[in-house]
Amino acid sequence: MNWSSNVCPYNRLVAERSLSKTKIMGVRELTLGMCQLDDSAYREFFNAYYDRLGSYLVAMSGGDFNKVEDALQMTLVRVPKCIRIFDTEEVFWSWLTRLARSAYIDCYRKDSVFSRLKRRFSQMASEEIDQVRSPDGEDQSMQIEEAMMLLDKTDQTLLKLKYFSGLSVRQIAEKFERTEKAVESGLSRARSKLRKQLAKKGKLR
Repeated sequence: MNWSSNVCPYNRLVAERSLSKTKIMGVRELTLGMCQLDDSAYREFFNAYYDRLGSYLVAMSGGDFNKVEDALQMTLVRVPKCIRIFDTEEVFWSWLTRLARSAYIDCYRKDSVFSRLKRRFSQMASEEIDQVRSPDGEDQSMQIEEAMMLLDKTDQTLLKLKYFSGLSVRQIAEKFERTEKAVESGLSRARSKLRKQLAKKGKLR
């Protein structure tokens, strides 16, 4: 579906159409079939909820269609992993919107990974990241995520707490019962290791 051609279809008509479709197969029967990986149940789910979930995300994002597409696909991937039996459409829809909100937030965080790290790194040392190159069109935030996965768990945790969760050095020190100096040293080492991983991938210049 091209969301840009239908700016905000999340309205009474879409909701009523979704509800009328689910009447063909009751919610309990539908979700039971989904739990059993029944193809017909998933076709019914897709027909009934694809437009409605997309419309919900359009309304939530304020019309950011790029994030809507990504978040919708992420939601649909998560549904089979988390599905359980529901007795009412109201509860099922509430559960679906929670999945959609979580997917949208994850997409937003993913997009902000590169900008946060680059901005912070540039403040910390003269040889920090100047630009992440992407000659093959690979997503920049994904490059950094992949490089972070090559770090040990301690380094990953420190970087995530500092740059993604926004904790201060003091808060991290209190969390792990370490001195602030030890945390600062750990962060410095983690940043250095991350830069080296990115350099190995040819992403630094």
